[in-house]
Amino acid sequence: MTVRAAPKQTVGGSAVTIPLVLTTDGDACTLAVSAKTVVAKITSGSDRIWSSQDCPAAIPATSVTVRPTDEKATAINLAWSGRRSTEGCAGGTAWARAGSYHVVAATYGGQQSDVQFALGVPPRPVVTKTAKPKPTKPVETPKG
Repeated sequence: MTVRAAPKQTVGGSAVTIPLVLTTDGDACTLAVSAKTVVAKITSGSDRIWSSQDCPAAIPATSVTVRPTDEKATAINLAWSGRRSTEGCAGGTAWARAGSYHVVAATYGGQQSDVQFALGVPPRPVVTKTAKPKPTKPVETPKG
């Protein structure tokens, strides 16, 4: 069985959904997907950024039919917060910066796949300042 990430173009600074495509070289089979059967991690060079072993809830628990590679592939969505992970998936960790990353994914005991993707720079928010006009004294016209 093969698990291969299929990341889409995305930007940093927010949650990222990464499809994991499941295929088999043999006959179609059923897989009970969970953090106990599928694992994924995100790296940048030798830096481990995030792991489903830290954040098991990122792998949806579901039962899927996995088909051979020449038929329709089955995909599940990995929910990455866009942040670094720590044991126990504590919140408040640093956001992953714009740049190149790798998603390494596999079923436990299976062959791993490694797919590179990029996080772009998040768009800068547009701040519009509301004008607050100040009253002025009326101009007096001379009489006469």
